[in-house]
This record gives sequence, structure tokens and C-alpha cells, in this order.
Amino acid sequence: MKRDRLYGITIYLLNHGRTSAKTLAEYFEVSVRTIQRDMDALSMAKIPIIAYPGSDGGYEIQEGYRLDEQWVNEEEFSMMATALQGYSSAMGENQVVDLCEKIEQLSKDDSHILLDFSVLQEHPRIYQHLQIIKTAMQKHCCLRFMYTNARNERKKIVADAAGCMYKWYAWYMIAKMEKGYRMYKLVRMEDIELVKDMQAQPHPALREIIASMHDEKHQQPMIEIRLRCDKAKRLSILEYLPGEILQEDKKTFLYRLYVPKDEHFWYANLLAFGDRIEVLQPITLRKRIYEDSKRWIQLYQEL
Repeated sequence: MKRDRLYGITIYLLNHGRTSAKTLAEYFEVSVRTIQRDMDALSMAKIPIIAYPGSDGGYEIQEGYRLDEQWVNEEEFSMMATALQGYSSAMGENQVVDLCEKIEQLSKDDSHILLDFSVLQEHPRIYQHLQIIKTAMQKHCCLRFMYTNARNERKKIVADAAGCMYKWYAWYMIAKMEKGYRMYKLVRMEDIELVKDMQAQPHPALREIIASMHDEKHQQPMIEIRLRCDKAKRLSILEYLPGEILQEDKKTFLYRLYVPKDEHFWYANLLAFGDRIEVLQPITLRKRIYEDSKRWIQLYQEL
């Protein structure tokens, strides 16, 4: 257990840089004193740990150090192979498939878990966008594209791509703009091209950028929805509209969920249950369903 923690601390410091003993203790769920003993053990193992005193102090590993020894065990190789198999089922890239086969050869343990993400496969246009974004980052140049936002407003954008992320059932590009980083949904991007005469700037690690965006200012706005639901559809509602049951009786239950305001997948799932659910809040959503229903009736009234 201690050996695993020492490896974990080493990897954490390599990835995060200078870190306080308190932060390490909370992350690895041990005492600060244990972290201090672990640092002594790592130093004795010739890991170049640098300790900084004071309120802004902490520990870091000397710049340029890399782990040379085999530090991944067979079980971890199996977990990596499982994750890569799931990734390749969604992406289908030859390079990913080849890497998956290499990892499988290093893994002696046959995993009993299979991740099949093939349902997430996107339109080929999305993968073309991903390749162009990847090329832009490799060549350190910016991108130009036409973007349509959730309010159906079209605008030409020039952006410095920092990376891509799959979230909320879709691919997003994270890019540096004048007022910081923001996310662009790939399916809303058109006419994407490289801007070779505009040099891209260095970016922090993508995980650091995303972490910095997780404050209230940058989070995608969410809305709370309350429903009265038919108990006969309980399992389907839990599956397609993840939330929590607040109250229930013999025939119905009161349900609450939070959804991204400017996305539409949840609205389609909501309508799919027809009269088996009733929106109680917000009132604006009730009105939206009512107005949409009137238009649908008018469209289909002549059979």
C-alpha cells in the first residue's frame, strides 16, 4: 500500500508541480506527518524531491526528471487496455486501434469489464474537425470558422485551440480568446480552416484549463426541472432523465433534475414520455411545451 502511495505521490508531483503537504495529505487520505515520511522515503529512493518552506511552500520534483522504471502493474495495464478499447469503439482511428493492441500485449490479465462507446460515434464531419484542430495545435497556428450558438446567432470566429473534450454528449473545442478560455461545440462549427499567418500561444495542460473554467462564470448554465411522473415509467425516467425522486405515492412520484440550459437532448427525452410526465417547474418550460404543442397540432391536424 505504501509503495503504491509513493508511486502515486511521484506521479502527482510530476503532473501538478509544487504541492503543499496538506493538499497531498487530503488527496491520498493520510496525515501530513505521513506525507513528510513519504518524502523522506522518496528522497532515499533517489527521487529528486525539493522541499520549500513557508506558507507558499510545499514539495516538487526537480525539473526534467522522468520515471525510467517499469511502474505500471498488470492490473493497471488491463485497465488501460479496457479504456482504450472503449475509446477506439467510439473513434475508430487506426492509430488508437494499434495502440490498443500494444497495450493488450503488455496486459496479462483478461479484464472482465468491456466499455463499448460505439453509440457515441459522431458524423464523419466531426472527426474531420478534430483532425483539423489537431493539425492546428501541431503547427502552432490559429483556426477560423463560422459558429452558430444556441440562440441561432452566426458569427465568424478566430480562435487559438488548446484542446478538445467530450462532454454533455458532444465534442467541444477549448480555445483561448481575448477574455480567457471558452468552449465551442464542434457540431456548430462550419468552414473550419487554419490561419497560418497567426501564431498560436503556449497553453497550460488541458486539465488545468478545464479546472480554471469550473467556476460559476464559465460553467454552462443549468436549470432545475421538477416533474410529476407516472410510476409505471419509473425505470425509464431514471435512465433517460437522471435526477432524484423527492416524493412518491402509489401511482406517481415527484422528480427533480438539473439540465444544461442551452442544450436540447434533454428536451427531446422529456417530450418522448408524452403524458406520462408533467412539468411542474419552471413555468417557462411549461409554456414552451404548450406553445410547441399548439404548433405541432396545427401542422398535423389534416391527416
